[in-house]
Amino acid sequence: ETLDRLASSYNESYHTEIAVAVAKNTSTSADTLDRLASSFNESYKVQIVVAVAKNPSASAKTLLRLADSTKPEVRKAAADRL
Repeated sequence: ETLDRLASSYNESYHTEIAVAVAKNTSTSADTLDRLASSFNESYKVQIVVAVAKNPSASAKTLLRLADSTKPEVRKAAADRL
């Protein structure tokens, strides 16, 4: 629940380290990871989305979406899990 709240309220005022910690935490739900990944855009920190892709709790749906990223490091992290 706390991880979900942190992920859903992420904005530029939060430290990237917090979002990365949520994304790396294997207790973070697939829905929360999907929400973090869905927020990805050019201004969003790539390391957060890479952490989502590397998390064993990330869903196949999330990984497939990340595999189409314009960022090579995101594509690779997703492809490594598919």
